Amino acid sequence: LLDSQILTLLRKYFDKDSSMNSPDKRCIHQLLKFFATKKCDVSPFFYYIESLVKNENLNEAKKQKYAIDAAETILKVHLMDEEIFLNEDCVTPDWERFENYKKQYDISSDCIKDLAPIWYKKNFSGIIEDPTFIQDSKDIVSYTYVALLKMILIHKTSGRGVVKKLQDFFSFLEHEDFNVFLMRESLIAAYYFSNNLPDKFIQIQSDMTFDKVRQKILSTAWDFLLLRMPEIQLMYGTAKDTTFSYVCSADRAVQKLGRLFTIELVSSQAQIPSIISLKHKEISQDLGEEVANKLCSKLREQNERRQVNLILNGVNPVLKEKLEVLASNLEDQVRVLCKQ
Repeated sequence: LLDSQILTLLRKYFDKDSSMNSPDKRCIHQLLKFFATKKCDVSPFFYYIESLVKNENLNEAKKQKYAIDAAETILKVHLMDEEIFLNEDCVTPDWERFENYKKQYDISSDCIKDLAPIWYKKNFSGIIEDPTFIQDSKDIVSYTYVALLKMILIHKTSGRGVVKKLQDFFSFLEHEDFNVFLMRESLIAAYYFSNNLPDKFIQIQSDMTFDKVRQKILSTAWDFLLLRMPEIQLMYGTAKDTTFSYVCSADRAVQKLGRLFTIELVSSQAQIPSIISLKHKEISQDLGEEVANKLCSKLREQNERRQVNLILNGVNPVLKEKLEVLASNLEDQVRVLCKQ
């Protein structure tokens, strides 16, 4: 599952874009070598969801153009001759594979540009244009956004230690005004409170406008949805057809967080949450034994409590309208920390 930055860099690489710097070129070249060696499939699924929501005010023609441009980029990876690329560093189609695509999608053209709109429509348009799925995605992002706002406020306004700040964050998540315990967000909060994240992760400085900070927080909230996509796709799978996906992100904080947990169980019943485990040893090395123990004991407690409560009583997160009020109040508090 590619994030938006990776897909954009792939497009620039294939187009030989002169604005692409050398480190980015090397990065994408190594990524393509990984895809070719491991025989990985790649998907723009997350990119489509994110871009559709962020560009919802664009006209349909522009939305379609973005979707088809992304499809063309993905198809260049799908149809790339891996042996030629690995041996000659040259991106060229595997024409035998291309012929199979032409038969499958009933086209006669040898041009990927002509295949892209048909491939997109058959594989993604129905899912991406499902208003329920899009709204569910937006709702998940909204919960993460509010949690990140609170995380920032705790860190910037409290002089307490990391464990105390973490307990304050737990209390917020469990309070009736929010009422959704988010383990991944708790994990990143522990690293944020410990100042143990890449420098660019949600920086807030007195010379930054709130709008700039807000965009960064929203972007990070979407990154958390990307991290949840593998289990979401498993939930939508069937006994005959299930997708096992892996996150591919250029964001270092996402990479760090993604390596620190494992999905242990996913239920096909949407009301029963996934069970994840944390890598205690790695967290302990990064943040210390006390913080690692606090996180892992809280996760065990939540896994046990949520499974029982959800099966017996159902989910009762805060209502959307109440969440919007909470978000507005927290935004006003964060705005004070920004350039006026």
